[in-house]
Amino acid sequence: MSHGLPSSGAKRAYNFREKAAYHLFRETHGPVSGGQRGFRGLMRGRPIAQRPLSLLGLSQRSKRETALRVLRRSRRFNEPLSKAAREAHTTPETVRRYLGRSGYRKVGGRWRPTNGDSLIRVMSSFEDGRRVRVVIRGSKTATLLGRYNRDVRTYLEDPARDPSILRKWEGRTFKDARGQIHTFETDPAAIRSIYDRSETETGAVEIYPEGDESEAALVES
Repeated sequence: MSHGLPSSGAKRAYNFREKAAYHLFRETHGPVSGGQRGFRGLMRGRPIAQRPLSLLGLSQRSKRETALRVLRRSRRFNEPLSKAAREAHTTPETVRRYLGRSGYRKVGGRWRPTNGDSLIRVMSSFEDGRRVRVVIRGSKTATLLGRYNRDVRTYLEDPARDPSILRKWEGRTFKDARGQIHTFETDPAAIRSIYDRSETETGAVEIYPEGDESEAALVES
């Protein structure tokens, strides 16, 4: 009986993520006193909103995703934090804990969403004939990807499958959180093939998911 303790496999996976996050942090910020152990203490002392995604547990990642959904709703409908959090079945305190000052600022006694942020997000896109998950930084890039994904969805849901909605994305690019440049898939045949494969494999396709970070995409936030 495990009594709620993490399995050896879960511990190994976390150690792998911590090691990768440590090396990435060292490359970006320089040596860390005490090496990886010192890095571990440094991260534990940081507010949860400032920790790398890769070092958050499943429950913490879920709460972070909920907090991001609250932030999107606040910005879209100009809602105060209390109302948006209530609609998402969470609390304002949890949202602020997981987003920090990047998400909300107090204005006139009420918590209002910031106009933009540099938060880390995981989103989907279509590139080089396949559906990919990318780790991005900032609401500006998130908005760009959201608009592209909505156009892809519009194209797929259009009975006539008019490709003109995809043409405006030709030649456009975006950078992921590590600075790697990505392009947008605009070939109608490739988009349809991706969609057909997704339906075959899962019975459905999600055009605009946002989920947890994979071990292969460890980015210091």
